Order: sequence, then structure tokens, then C-alpha cells
Amino acid sequence: MNRPSIRVSLWIMMLAVVMAFATLLPQSTAVADKSRAVSGWFGWWVSAENILREADKSNGVMGEASLFWWNWSSPTRPICTTAGGGCQSKSNTPWTNSRTDAARQGLQNRGILVFATHTDLDPSKSGELANFLKKPQNRQDLAEQFAEWAVKAKVDGVDLDWENMAFNDGADSWDDTRPLLNDMIARLGQELRQAGKLLSVTVPAGVSPFLADGSPRPGGGYTVFDWATLSTNVDRLRIMAYDYSFSSPGPIGPYNWARDVTRSAVAQVGNQQKRKLYIGLPQYGKSWFQKKGNRYVTVGKCNAKWKPNDPSSISLSPSAAKTLAKDRGVTPKLDKRSKEYTYTYKTRVSGSWKAANGDNRSSNCTVRKEVWFSAKQAAAGRVTIAEDFDIGGTAIWTYATMANGSFKELAPLTKSKFQLKATTNKSKVKPGGTLTLTGKMKPKESGTKVKRQLKKNGKWRTKQKKITKANGKVTFTFASPKRPEQLKLRLVAKKTPRHGKIKSKVVTIKVG
Repeated sequence: MNRPSIRVSLWIMMLAVVMAFATLLPQSTAVADKSRAVSGWFGWWVSAENILREADKSNGVMGEASLFWWNWSSPTRPICTTAGGGCQSKSNTPWTNSRTDAARQGLQNRGILVFATHTDLDPSKSGELANFLKKPQNRQDLAEQFAEWAVKAKVDGVDLDWENMAFNDGADSWDDTRPLLNDMIARLGQELRQAGKLLSVTVPAGVSPFLADGSPRPGGGYTVFDWATLSTNVDRLRIMAYDYSFSSPGPIGPYNWARDVTRSAVAQVGNQQKRKLYIGLPQYGKSWFQKKGNRYVTVGKCNAKWKPNDPSSISLSPSAAKTLAKDRGVTPKLDKRSKEYTYTYKTRVSGSWKAANGDNRSSNCTVRKEVWFSAKQAAAGRVTIAEDFDIGGTAIWTYATMANGSFKELAPLTKSKFQLKATTNKSKVKPGGTLTLTGKMKPKESGTKVKRQLKKNGKWRTKQKKITKANGKVTFTFASPKRPEQLKLRLVAKKTPRHGKIKSKVVTIKVG
């Protein structure tokens, strides 16, 4: 028997064993490049045509889109494809429908990653999903079904928007649900990565990002979501930094609050995971009835117990908010602190009250309403936050109501603007003297390979190699030539997923 053939056969067998074993190992989560820094959602009510129209308006800024695709229906139907706000009827392709599939194809043809969002938002179903997760087999089956459907639906990833856990299940359930949720996400992350898919989890921001002692408030106060643990098993952790003002008038997602939310999140997940963070950006507004205590603010004669028949607040798009202001003859003012617009106006609406004898009475009254809405200035603010904290990017609610100019303001997030600055401690040195050349990456980037190069006889030659530290700096110490001459030095940073090769400006040093 030919011995070389035996050796080849053994190598093939060993390689097969190694590859088989590798598939059993958990794959690492992925940090997106800058082209994916702008993400956001489309509701189930937005047509495929309008989704693609909005994508085209972004001029390449939209990097990812999450479509309200699936929802929790019941323990026997944990994933159903959304249609008209409910579950679609039985189909040969239960994982998709014509609307979502047309939107997916169009977005992917434009180079945009598509996530299928699975929602648990119906208050009438509160507690169902958390109770379902109590059984390990349910968690595993659900993870496998998500992965199977993601492959069949041809999406790039899955996004979980399980808000019932935070808002409707009750805080007394959080300690029990949290470990179940962590295990569910770990299982799902592994299943999706083995299928070549991404995982995103969407979480609320919380009104107070820090505790009284200055330490980060875990999960923004919604401790059912363990941000630190979740971040190790997901590719995106999207924080809903909006709806700051909910029951009473005020900014939707004020800048300083969003900045504190980001600072708290980075502290919780750590520098290694912070690039997975996406800070929410509202692109909508709200109109509230003004109140003073328990009474509605009215103009003119109106019963003190009177209440409007309309909801206490309504949502509206930035363009609708501007149109309303124009129709009412008022001018929105930019609140510089929150980076949002606001105005008030008077209107006459129907309402009712209960008379002293118990009879229901009705009448029309003139009330004051207060409007706040987010526009392009808020988008610019999120760019500043994302760059200052070096996080993954921003997540927009909602793409369908983007304010004019917002995509343009977000464009810098999608482009790497890394610079490598080289400085020396001396511009002149004696022959044989010691020199220090310092490099600084901006924005800060650790672990980047940097070369110190010397120009000799018209060619650049590498003399030293080092790695940038957490502060983005790298320092080279070396001896100058023993003869008088003029040194030309530069630093070169190696290409990374976040940027191409970067060269510093040439530094000239006189020796002698």
C-alpha cells in the first residue's frame, strides 16, 4: 500500500473531525461595520412600496431594516406571521407573506440587511410568553423554530421586541423571568449563528439611567432585561430611547437623557460589547391635552369636571406636526436642550362630565394642546452620542415617518472618519539620541496594528510594529541614526472591519 496515500487519507479524516467539532462550538457574535450604523423599524401597516420608497430616500444611509414580521399568538402558536395586526390565515409558507417578502427582496437588492421582528405587545396576552419560557424544551423548540423560519424567510436576522415583559407582566415577575430570558437568548443566538443569521434584542431605556449613588441602573430599571448578559449573546442590543414623556406633555427622546442612557448602557455591557449598542431615535411626535393637576386646561366657560372624549394624547409624524402648526397659525420652536420642537395651540373639542345628581352631561369646550416632535436636529444629536461613546449606531422609530433632512444628518454615522495622528517629542535630536513617536487613533480604537515606517532611498520601510491601547494610542521609542541626516517618519494603521488602511502625515526630524 502506498504510504503517501495513507498520510493523505489520515489528514482528510482529521480535517473532517475538526470541521465537525467546529460546528458544535458556539459561533461568536458579530459587530456591524459602519455601513450598518443606521437601523430602524417598519410597522406591519406599511406597504412594501412605501418601505422601498423610504429606503430610496435614504440615499444609501439606511443600513438595516427590521420589519414587524412575526408575533406571539399563543403557547400553541408562539410564532405567527403578522397580517393586519393579527395572525395570517393558514398558508403553505407560514413564515412569510407576499407583503413582507416583496419588502425583503427589495431591501436586500438595495444592500440593506433585513431583520424579522417578533413582537409580544398585546396587553391581553401579558405573562403568556414568560410562562411559556419556564420549560427548557419550550425554549429550545422556540429557538429552533426561529432559526428554521429565518432561513426559509430568507431574512438576515431576527429581532425580538418582547415589551410585555417590561410593561405588562409586572415587576414582581422579573426576577423569575430574567434567567429564563437569558437562557432563551443564549439558545437562540447559537441556533441563528449556526444558520448564518444575526440576532437583535430590543429593550426599553428607562427614565432614570443611574441610581442615586451614581452607578448604572440595571436594565434602565426594567431588570427583566439583563443588558450585560444579553450583550454577550446578541449581535445588536437596541435601546428604545423614546417615549420619555408619555402621560404628560414633554420631549419624546431628549438629547441629554439619551446621552445618559448610552453612558449607562456602555458601563453595563463594557467596552468589548458596546459596539453592539444602538441608541433609539424617535422620528415622530405627540399632541397632549394640557392639564393643571387633575383638571384640563380650558379657555372660557367650561365645567370644572369636564373631560374630553378624545384620548389624552395622539401620535403624529413630524410632517403632520408641522402641518398642524401651520393650520393653527403657530410656529414650532426648537428646544435646544432636548433638540426637539414644541408648540401649543387652542382647539374646541367635545367632552362630558357627571353632574351633581349623577346625570351625564356633555358639551364642547376650548382646550389647550401641547405638541412635541422630533426632527433632523434629534438625528444630529444621536450621531454625536454614537460617535462620542463609540457604539454601533442608532435605531429609528419609525422609518415610515422620517423627518426631512434626518437621513442626511445621519449620513456621517455610516462613514468611517478615522484618523491617525503622529507626533514626536523632538523635532531635532543629536546623533544616537532617543526619540519617541506617538500615534493616536481618532475615534479611539484598541487592538489596531500600527507600523512605524522610515523613508529611505525613496521607499518606505517598516521598522517597528505595535498595537493600539484602549485609549487609541501607540508609542514607539527608538534611537536616532549616529550620523546627521533628516528623518522622514510616518505611521500606518492596518485595515480593520471599521476602516481601511490609514496613513499618518509625514513627520520630519532633524538629526545633528
